[in-house]
Amino acid sequence: MNDSIIPGNSSIEGAEGRRDVILEMILNMIEEANQTHLDILAASAMSDDSAFDAYNKLSQLDANIETLVRMRMNSKHRVAVHYWQQ
Repeated sequence: MNDSIIPGNSSIEGAEGRRDVILEMILNMIEEANQTHLDILAASAMSDDSAFDAYNKLSQLDANIETLVRMRMNSKHRVAVHYWQQ
């Protein structure tokens, strides 16, 4: 299993050979957040009003990433608890 967080890595599989959908969503959002950050920098450099909208989008992406990370961690915890109770 590959636990490294590498943007663009689409071959993320879980221990049973299944794709880790939540991790893929997190990575996609990180890539989008990185691009949005670059857009903010460019808009700010040109004093463009779209920088504010892009900043709001980046804040929303950050919140979504945090939520998905918590969901993924809780899911793994439940699986570990279930495994040890068997």
